[in-house]
Amino acid sequence: KGLFVQLKKNGFAVNLSDQMCDKDRMMAFRYLYVNGEYSLIRTNLEFFGRSYEDKDSESKAQNLLGLSAKKCGLILRSVDFYRRAISLSIEQNIPIDRIIYYRLNLCRVLVILCRFDEGRRELESALNLFYSNDWCRGIDASEIEFASRQLELAVRYVNLETELFSTTYDSVVCKRELVWADELYSSKMRIDRYYPRHLQSKILFLLREHKFDEIAPVIDELIEGSNVVFDDVRSKYYIAIYH
Repeated sequence: KGLFVQLKKNGFAVNLSDQMCDKDRMMAFRYLYVNGEYSLIRTNLEFFGRSYEDKDSESKAQNLLGLSAKKCGLILRSVDFYRRAISLSIEQNIPIDRIIYYRLNLCRVLVILCRFDEGRRELESALNLFYSNDWCRGIDASEIEFASRQLELAVRYVNLETELFSTTYDSVVCKRELVWADELYSSKMRIDRYYPRHLQSKILFLLREHKFDEIAPVIDELIEGSNVVFDDVRSKYYIAIYH
């Protein structure tokens, strides 16, 4: 990612061509995605979505198309791309941790569409796969601890988000996930780019619970505790609701 960002700063540009091999097409796609060139991706969705000889690469491309379509506001297209990524992954016996991530991504867009029953089914499938520990197979032992933490963070975050945005949310589930994240981030060494999202979730939970007197300190931490607030629009929206 750092290389792609630096290349753009140096004036590098991607010239898309029908003569591109699968590898070049995938690299071009990643380059545009990392650098936020979503308008260019949007105009070339069909180009990047063409069949790949390597179905593993095609599943990655479909997931990336889902992420891109979501950022472009093409939510229904995003659902189709994620479903294709999951289908290809299952057919090709692709590593289970990727299938979990794909299902979590699909769950999030279904929640955006207020299709909560479908979203919960995808979330349940992801949870079952994660807690079965089968996803660890094939992963180097030295990477298991880091991979497990990252995957659990994603699982718990989407579980919390699904509940927070549901019309019939479960307060107990929300509290459990927020406590887990609080413990995770109790060490400053563990704070990552998703920490602002955790604080945003906490603000939304406190709003729903009408615990307004507990929100101000969280907002202060959200504003002061990160150099660049991840998803700045959402932060400003929740702060505006509070005020």
